[in-house]
Amino acid sequence: LLNAMIEKERRADKNTWWLQPRDDLGQWTDEDGPPGAGRLEPGGDAGNGPSAQGAQVAQAGPWVDPWPQSSLTADFRNTLHQHESLGYANHGYAAQNADGGLGRYQMLPDAQIDVGLRNADGSWNPHNRYGARNEAAFLANPATQERAIDDYLDLVEDRLQRNGSTLHINQQFRGSLGTTVTITMAGLIAAAHRYGQTNVRRYLNYLIRNNWASDFSTLLPRERGRLRAFQEIETRLREFEAVPLRP
Repeated sequence: LLNAMIEKERRADKNTWWLQPRDDLGQWTDEDGPPGAGRLEPGGDAGNGPSAQGAQVAQAGPWVDPWPQSSLTADFRNTLHQHESLGYANHGYAAQNADGGLGRYQMLPDAQIDVGLRNADGSWNPHNRYGARNEAAFLANPATQERAIDDYLDLVEDRLQRNGSTLHINQQFRGSLGTTVTITMAGLIAAAHRYGQTNVRRYLNYLIRNNWASDFSTLLPRERGRLRAFQEIETRLREFEAVPLRP
């Protein structure tokens, strides 16, 4: 049953993602929204392999931060890159994804809408604040991508605060691998970037109900369709817990 539900999620129609129900924060309210599945995950999140268009290539040289004034640390951005676009051209800035993810941080179409790169109907907004007149211009400009992810993750942090997720920062829980994980803002934001702040809140509610222990055999029937999301959220919480978020 779990495998059938997960497979249903994978087959969700990606061409009608903007028609799916969203909550009052503009986030997807069920598992049939754009799941983030198929992003470039080098084995870090639920075992997904790379799926961006184009072959992996060697980098031309060491990464040089094109936006050092970012409100996010280089460590955080590099760690996010390792989960989203590691090994792709121009340090991931040229990466594209069949679900519409763009660039080094694989911003999905809903994130692009949130920062004004796209219009509400999914069309590109040539008058966006970043000056990227089309997808190609966005992919060709690393500084633009850094500015956009900076703005988007600020929105994500605000939404995590509004839905109560940040109340649990510094809370520890026993992960499904048996290790202790500490909830941090970096972990929450990285998890929400992967699967949305609504699913992060759902996962935290599950942990609370389960006495802060992650054991996916205890999922309620209504939660079983979210198994994959919960697994990936837990992975992000674990792998980002020691990563500094702000300079």
